[in-house]
Amino acid sequence: MASLGHLPDELLQTLADRGIRQQCPFCDNDKWLSTEPAFVRLDPDARGDFLTTGEGLPMIAFACTNCGFIRQHSTSILHRNALRR
Repeated sequence: MASLGHLPDELLQTLADRGIRQQCPFCDNDKWLSTEPAFVRLDPDARGDFLTTGEGLPMIAFACTNCGFIRQHSTSILHRNALRR
């Protein structure tokens, strides 16, 4: 998983500011690794692929460093809220 500079930290802080629990729902760990922002299609394309570039729902995934649980968040909503702070 790649480092995106401060973007994941800003998005996690936005979640914390909104009162969203930072602990993993499975193991209570509070450390996360981030993925590159991506677009996720809500319906598969002709090949059955869900991940695309340039279309779909913009999101970022965070993986728990302890158990590997993956959480996904809309980057457009979180980024907009981060800019308001």
